[in-house]
Formats: sequence, C-alpha cells, structure tokens
Amino acid sequence: MNMKNQTIATTILFLLLPIGALAQTHKLELPVQHFDRKEFFVESLALTTSNVMDLASTVRDSQMGIAEASFPRGGAELLGKYPGAAKCTLIMGLGQLGTELIAYRFEHSRNRFVRATGHAFMNGSTVDHLRGFGNNLLVQRQYGK
Repeated sequence: MNMKNQTIATTILFLLLPIGALAQTHKLELPVQHFDRKEFFVESLALTTSNVMDLASTVRDSQMGIAEASFPRGGAELLGKYPGAAKCTLIMGLGQLGTELIAYRFEHSRNRFVRATGHAFMNGSTVDHLRGFGNNLLVQRQYGK
C-alpha cells in the first residue's frame, strides 16, 4: 500500500471510529423522542473533520495552480477559481455554521420525520465535503503533484 492510499485509509478510519462508537451507545429500539446531544456532537465532529479535509485539499490545489472545478465537482461559483486559505475558511466555516444551526433546530423537533431530516441534512453535508476531498485527491493525482 503506497503512502497516499495509506493516508486515505487512515482518514476514512478516523471518520468511521466516532460513528461506530455512537452506534455502540444506542440501543436497537424505537428512535429517541428527544434531542440527543451525543449524536449531534458526533455528527458535528464528522462534519468538521470532513470540512477541514476538503478545505486543506482545496487550498493546496489552489497553491499548486490547479483551478477549483465548477459544480457538481467543485465550488468555483462560491469560492472562485483559485481560492485563498482565508476566503475558503470563511465561506466553508459559515456554511458549516449554517448547516449545524439548521440541523440543531430540526433535531429538537418532536416530530421524528423532522428530526430525521435534521440528521440527513448534517450527514449529507459531511458526505459532500468527503466527496470534495476525494475529488481534490483525484485532481492532484491526475496532475502528478
């Protein structure tokens, strides 16, 4: 296994460990009828980790002279073609804050479908940032940098 594959495998494992720990703490019964702080914290941790990985790889690409792709493979419409670290941090940080606020409000609902929507919103954002990170790795590999 080369160094890049080992780094990717370690990163994925790092993301899956908190989710596995959360699964161990929950009973396989009916859904919880109230807000679960531990679950929200784990979702927030996973989102933050994926956001930071996406941010770091996006800034690295930009510094290497690789342009940010347009939607759906990238965020050039929001970040610009060659985003700097400060601009990426501000935009992605505000996006994460908005995502967490919306999910927090949804997950406080008494309606289980609204709560599930909050979880789906948070987890969907996590997956989007992981896809962004993966796309950035593929682009770096394609350019051989």
